[in-house]
Amino acid sequence: MTETILITGATGNVGAEVVRALPDTVQGRLAVRDVRKAKSQIDTVHSFVPFDFLDSQTFAPALTNVEIE
Repeated sequence: MTETILITGATGNVGAEVVRALPDTVQGRLAVRDVRKAKSQIDTVHSFVPFDFLDSQTFAPALTNVEIE
């Protein structure tokens, strides 16, 4: 089974490096404010999910099927 992790700030300097470094055994869920914009910036097999730290309604959908430790 492939592990799924949530990566916030995937379009930023650190987040983008994390996405590039993900091993094949990990499915990344890239949490971004603007999915359309992020898709134009990042060419990846990972999925995108809307997420905004200032909007608590985006938390639950972003964390669905993500393992929380």
